[in-house]
Amino acid sequence: MAWAAALKPHGKLRRGTACGGRLQIPEGKTEAELTEALLTLPDGLAHSRNLHAADVYPATSGKDNAARHLMQRFDAAPHACLLLCDDDNDLRLAGLVGKAFVVGATAPSVSAAARADPERFVLAQRGGTLGVEQLMEQVEDFVGSFILG
Repeated sequence: MAWAAALKPHGKLRRGTACGGRLQIPEGKTEAELTEALLTLPDGLAHSRNLHAADVYPATSGKDNAARHLMQRFDAAPHACLLLCDDDNDLRLAGLVGKAFVVGATAPSVSAAARADPERFVLAQRGGTLGVEQLMEQVEDFVGSFILG
């Protein structure tokens, strides 16, 4: 885990394995410092941000690659697929699907992506369970548009 040793000064590795883990930002460090450190990951590893941490994993895994596999396996057109999302680690996947329903944006980048692409992103207008209920109605409408035409 040479990559983990190289990142050790930039955060605390939690749930680490030889092929990945979650890097927490330690007190006194900034998100910008973590972002810069992640640029040193070796080939074959990727990362995504989640809950003010960085998930490090093999580049052949991740949500977007899993979704590509499922879309191919089930012959699903990307524009007919959807995602419920809330954080940075969902943004690559959101770029692959027709609609990304944002339950609650936990990162400024998610809010920015939603503002930049309002056709793809649907933001909950209410918080908590009321927001989830509202989005689920919109999910039903989205799915119904493909089933019913």
